[in-house]
Amino acid sequence: MKLVKITWWDHSSYSTQCWRSRAEVEELKPLKVHTVGYVVKETKRYITLVNTWVADDEELRGELCIIKSCIKRIRRVG
Repeated sequence: MKLVKITWWDHSSYSTQCWRSRAEVEELKPLKVHTVGYVVKETKRYITLVNTWVADDEELRGELCIIKSCIKRIRRVG
């Protein structure tokens, strides 16, 4: 599997479920994220990665599917 570093924009929210002022909510911004992982599947719309791969029996862990319209850059690692 190909190892890549993806820079992408993620949604954001406050982690606790309590009331927020309008000013606090207006301060929310998307998060710039860097993710490194093995590419499991890539389509025109999304890319699916895992961060752990047991090569002998194809068991995968740490899965993440990123919508391509959120991706700023994909760079191959190693």
